[in-house]
Amino acid sequence: MKHISKKIPEYKHELVEVFSKILGDKSLMIEFLKDILTPAEFEALALRWQIVKKLNKGETHRSVAG
Repeated sequence: MKHISKKIPEYKHELVEVFSKILGDKSLMIEFLKDILTPAEFEALALRWQIVKKLNKGETHRSVAG
């Protein structure tokens, strides 16, 4: 496991590169997300995005959690 953990920064960089390349293509982005996420993970990501939007509008963590 130690060997893998050393590569995490590299893996993150690769993931960001992939996202940046497919960002302008919605259908490709959907297919990519469906390929790498389970349906439950995709739903959780969508819900987390809604939380981010609320926090960016100035809502508190407490109000979002409640």
